Amino acid sequence: ADNPLVLWEDCFSEAMKIGLNYYRDMRDISQEFLFKTLYGNPWIKMAFGGQALPPSKDSARRRNREKKRTRALTRKGGYVEACVRVMIAMSGADRIMNAKEFEAAEKIVQKDRRLRAVPPDTIKAMIKEQSRVLDLNPQTAISDLAMMVPSAKDQRQLLNIARKLASADGRPSEHEKGMLKAITHALELASRK
Repeated sequence: ADNPLVLWEDCFSEAMKIGLNYYRDMRDISQEFLFKTLYGNPWIKMAFGGQALPPSKDSARRRNREKKRTRALTRKGGYVEACVRVMIAMSGADRIMNAKEFEAAEKIVQKDRRLRAVPPDTIKAMIKEQSRVLDLNPQTAISDLAMMVPSAKDQRQLLNIARKLASADGRPSEHEKGMLKAITHALELASRK
């Protein structure tokens, strides 16, 4: 136990385990995102005749309850939820999360102690929740970031995360530039108040 090499080996082993678990979770999340992006796309459904049956009254009520719940989540949360929302918005801006964006997101999480402290199951739930919020009303979801994170320091960190993800694959796409501009605008307006 006094041997520094044994301690180093234990530390390295634990770090490797955490890294591999994180990689597995992020891989699963990105594959699920890709699947839903491909097969949940209304154009794909229409092109291949996957038109759904007309919704029943129960499903319409359920959908309305879900929309109300999701609207309430738009301003709920703090720094971690806002980071997850920004990561989803930036990586989903062009509907593709490539390997470089994935690596950038992984580095961001590893370097940020607040993000690193969140268990993978909680992150998965947040990703689903924040994805719904962004799908329901992307403009409101982005403009409400400043309310979720009132600290100017944390707002700068959110903007930094968005910039890192936008430039992760070399050149940002037009969609990524647009999303980055929207996030920048929302956070700069908040800092002027």
